[in-house]
Amino acid sequence: SSASTVSLDRSGRILIPSHLQKEADLQHGLLVIGVNNWVEIWNPDRYRYYLEQYSKSYEEVAERLFSGDDLSTGE
Repeated sequence: SSASTVSLDRSGRILIPSHLQKEADLQHGLLVIGVNNWVEIWNPDRYRYYLEQYSKSYEEVAERLFSGDDLSTGE
């Protein structure tokens, strides 16, 4: 993944550098997600895959965290 600081044009639009468009495969659409004080721009299919892959691990960590288990031991 890459990050880049960009400016708005006169119409308030963000120009995504071409190397980032190619890297993120944004030719057929994009998804914009606000995160704290920045935005993330994703290929919608890649974002769905990311959620499918990591949502289970997030649920497992949350379950362990709120159950009182010691997360540092891995048990």
